[in-house]
Amino acid sequence: MKKQLLALAGMALLFVSCSKKDGPSPPPQPEASPFAGLLKGMYNVSDTSRYEYNDDKTVSKVRNSWKDGADAGGSIVTMKYANGKISEMWESTYDKTGVFGPNRLITAFTYADKNILKIWMWENANNELTDSIRYNAGGKMEKIFRIARINALPVIINTDSLVWTGNNITKLIRESTSAYGGEGFTDMFVHDDKRNVYLDVQPAMLDGSYATEPFNANNIVKVTRTKGNKSITNNIQYKYNDKNKVIERISAYNFDEGPGIETTVFEYYQ
Repeated sequence: MKKQLLALAGMALLFVSCSKKDGPSPPPQPEASPFAGLLKGMYNVSDTSRYEYNDDKTVSKVRNSWKDGADAGGSIVTMKYANGKISEMWESTYDKTGVFGPNRLITAFTYADKNILKIWMWENANNELTDSIRYNAGGKMEKIFRIARINALPVIINTDSLVWTGNNITKLIRESTSAYGGEGFTDMFVHDDKRNVYLDVQPAMLDGSYATEPFNANNIVKVTRTKGNKSITNNIQYKYNDKNKVIERISAYNFDEGPGIETTVFEYYQ
């Protein structure tokens, strides 16, 4: 009797097992990217930037394209690292013919421990700049000296003094020290409380010179620039997804860009 019961139980298990196998299989789930959550691209009406990453999630390459009326072009910027820190940026550009030029060094970095001391930028034989950075006792950048090579001699053309509130730069004072340094001004910054959208791609934001924005913990929502007795303001609004990541930025520019409204859309690896 026990043998009969065991046989029946075995048949029942076999039936259940077969029934499960014969049923519809669930659809395969797409495999998550190892870079899930990292910034994949930024797009507006005239510019596109797409980001690629190394295995350690540092930016490896940026593919840029732009269009201005009938003119168009783009570039591929490749990052090189040493001891876990960005050391060089190389760029190959193309115009509307789509033909790439040579790959050339455009930016190099020097450090003291983890702090960037100098950002060297080379555009052509007549345009070579170096940003030399000084830090305060708390390890935050407090002054940037911009040095240009003029008539084969290095000349400080302007300086930026930075004021921090917490982990955000809330004031920048530009002082011109040369006829080549442009006008002086003071910028005041207001931030939101969300994670800065540029933190993942910080090195890629430094290919043209030092910039304050990628070093902030949070996103800039307002910049007021004062020159003499006149002040003008840029206002920036953001839309976030359910993970508090920026998916859209609407910028109302009155200086540096524009004047006008620019909308930028952000895409992330899934």
